[in-house]
Amino acid sequence: MDIQEIKQQNDIVRVVGQYVSLTKRGSKWVGLCPFHDDHHPSLTVDKNKQAFACYACGERGDVIAFVQKMERCPFAEAVSRLVGMAQMDSCAGERAQMDICASAVNSGAGGPDHTEMLRKLMPYVCDVAELRDTYLAFGVGEAPHLLPAAWKYLAGRLVFPLYDGDGVLRGFSGRAMYDTGGAKYCNTSAAQGYNRNTFLYGLNRAKEAIRRGGTVYLAEGYKDVIAMHAAGFTATVGVCGTVLTGGQIGLIAGLAGRAVLLSDGDRPGQEAAVKWRGQLEEQGIGVITVSLPDNCDPDSLFRQWGKEPFAAWVTAQVHAPHATEDMLLYTLLLYPDSFTVVNGEKRRYVDMVPELLETEQLPLERAAGYTLLQHLAGGGTAANLPPHLQEICREIGDKRDGAFRHLLALLTDAPGLAPEEVPHRLAQGVLYLYLDTRLKEIIRDLVRDLQYERNEALRTQLCHALAYRREQQQSIAHLLEYPPAIAGRYR
Repeated sequence: MDIQEIKQQNDIVRVVGQYVSLTKRGSKWVGLCPFHDDHHPSLTVDKNKQAFACYACGERGDVIAFVQKMERCPFAEAVSRLVGMAQMDSCAGERAQMDICASAVNSGAGGPDHTEMLRKLMPYVCDVAELRDTYLAFGVGEAPHLLPAAWKYLAGRLVFPLYDGDGVLRGFSGRAMYDTGGAKYCNTSAAQGYNRNTFLYGLNRAKEAIRRGGTVYLAEGYKDVIAMHAAGFTATVGVCGTVLTGGQIGLIAGLAGRAVLLSDGDRPGQEAAVKWRGQLEEQGIGVITVSLPDNCDPDSLFRQWGKEPFAAWVTAQVHAPHATEDMLLYTLLLYPDSFTVVNGEKRRYVDMVPELLETEQLPLERAAGYTLLQHLAGGGTAANLPPHLQEICREIGDKRDGAFRHLLALLTDAPGLAPEEVPHRLAQGVLYLYLDTRLKEIIRDLVRDLQYERNEALRTQLCHALAYRREQQQSIAHLLEYPPAIAGRYR
């Protein structure tokens, strides 16, 4: 099968429609562009030319280019995916021609009866004992090689049933058991009931845990979600790829005020995490990004480390001190004599910060941070740290060194800034960043709580707390000598 034939067998409107909700407008189709933050439909799909174009961000191309961009995959993999899609369509056509018996058709729906396919699956016994029960609980099974035409695309594959948030079976995703050069995954089509744009894998099992805790864990794939649930993080759902859609964000926003991102540790996963963070924060959702080791994902880490070590690692990542807190402690450790001027009085930051944080009700999350500040305020240095502080300072240094170098480079390049001023300006900028970032997160949480709270007495308390924190946010710049531009540039 040559490239031109593959394009002909994959109608671009149908393919794009599996990712984007399209509306017919004249002779063309339009929808929200998935390649930029689009609020007005700017993506145009031309069926006659078999091409797409966004006149806002400039993305354009044929059906292969679209799949490449959406799945962040090379040309050859995009072609393989399209071959799989064409095979699925062929199966659907064959089913219609063979007039498969009515038992394989949903009553009044005109599509395949997913529950009948579910009964054909053989239970999958995972090779990792600690994952076995969870795979069975999610209904994952192996499809036989002989299947009716409607489900031939799943033959011989590891099959993940796809339930929506209400527990309705919408279809299946079949993963190749072995590398045969074909598509790695084959999914139920949108015409058969599965719409990835408004679907989060595992939501039916995670919904109550998300609602109770107010936090959702976001992973990329099916196996990652199962590994997280097996480790006890039952508020985990899967995006089913690296693209987070508006429909998926809507589902998240209705349940959670905070999201923990666990995208894969490869380059596409890291790029996806950056984009996801921006999309979620625009909707008022707080975000914690867990940095997975290079080329690892939750499933591979679980299998490599085992349940308990993996769960402990995720917990430590999620509940680690705020990033700006470690930056602040690291800066004061390196420059304990940095100072500012408050009401005409010269004051060292190591002396001023504890008082300021207590006054502003923004305490450090790392208790040892106060011990470190006391050590520095008493004339101690990084060279004579007591043993119980040495390890914590090594940890802070390892985590914050890159961010610190980035800030220092920005300051060093700042025009008109003498070298001896750099430590004082750096301490000032990091302190401002810490205060501002913490307050923004607190305000975001209060706004969300207020949105969903129905008790009038509690709503009044939340309103007072919100007004106080907003007043704080407006006044923190005046607590310092002048608001440092560096903080805004770094954020």
